[in-house]
Amino acid sequence: MPAVSNLTVHPYGDSAVIVNLGSQLDRSVNQQVHALASRVMQAQLPGICEIVPGYVSLVIHFDPLQTSLPAVMDGVNDLHASSGQQPLPPARRVEIPVCYGGERGPDLDFVARHAGLTTAEVIRRHAAAEYTVYMIRLM
Repeated sequence: MPAVSNLTVHPYGDSAVIVNLGSQLDRSVNQQVHALASRVMQAQLPGICEIVPGYVSLVIHFDPLQTSLPAVMDGVNDLHASSGQQPLPPARRVEIPVCYGGERGPDLDFVARHAGLTTAEVIRRHAAAEYTVYMIRLM
């Protein structure tokens, strides 16, 4: 993973910070977001309530009765500075059951016509793809 050169940490309301690791949609930046989120979780910084990775940013919510904005900002900066080239936590594959057509998929015929495909081909293409989740609430 390339090093992040433009990390910024800013207040995000009165009980959160937003950590920006880039400004352009880039898979390697997203991997760095998730790696930092993992380090924040592992560090168990006092007062952290929720960690929400985005595509190029990370929002960290904290309890202001347990910690302060400067403490969270310093903690994030310290974790980033000491991170080196740590690997991402292992990915996991989740299979999501899907129903096509009928009452639960009334737009299947429309999608097939619009795409110039048969309904079977729409289903095959949709079911064959692997989708990467870039943003998800962690805690």
